[in-house]
Amino acid sequence: MNRYSKTLVILTPGFAASEADSTCLPMQQALVRTVKKHYPELNIVILSFQYPFFKRTYQWYGTTVISFGGKNRRGFSKRLLRPKIYSALKEIQRTNNIIGLLSFWYGECAWVGKRFADKNDLRHYCWLLGQDAKKGNKYVKDIRLKAGELIALSDFLQDEFERNYGIRPEHVIPPGVSTICSDVPIKEKDIDIIAAGSLIPLKQYEILLEVIAAIKKERPGVSAVLMGDGPERERLQSIISSKELEQNI
Repeated sequence: MNRYSKTLVILTPGFAASEADSTCLPMQQALVRTVKKHYPELNIVILSFQYPFFKRTYQWYGTTVISFGGKNRRGFSKRLLRPKIYSALKEIQRTNNIIGLLSFWYGECAWVGKRFADKNDLRHYCWLLGQDAKKGNKYVKDIRLKAGELIALSDFLQDEFERNYGIRPEHVIPPGVSTICSDVPIKEKDIDIIAAGSLIPLKQYEILLEVIAAIKKERPGVSAVLMGDGPERERLQSIISSKELEQNI
């Protein structure tokens, strides 16, 4: 890194612990790798607040990751991270030309990113990624990001955030499909549909079950997998039973 390097700083609760870690926020991993592929001259520095559960600076596919090992601690422990992260940002700014900051989720990362950006006259954007658009997000009132600083993951989240907070995110960037091929050989397909995530009302997995039930009428052997856990698990299992999908899901 040098003072003239154009640097994008990404602030995130978690990131891959190594190049072999494919399960931690794969969408964000794909974004970073794709940006790096198309803009190899861009210096990307990722500040990972909570995960990995260790403190280290390491390289990940040509980008620098600084892990603070917060381990998802709450309360005062979370706030103790702020000065450490702020110090790291100041060091990055001292040795690089920061062209902008991108925070994942409207939460602690956005809080730190917004404060640093405002103090140093830098551009900051926050990517709304799901539950941060729901009612009750205390950071919205505290940080007060403007519409032009907000990026929604979907049209639905754009509408949801406006409905709950009266501010319509100016930008929408949906998840893309990575063009970077995996080195893992493709096995014979035995799953037709797969979904993964927290089993919470926001995900609306009952719609997935309705879709599979409709597909089963034309393809009785359709095979689906729903991976996750949460408060909706028993209700979803009940729907699976009522639709006689036990052999399909």
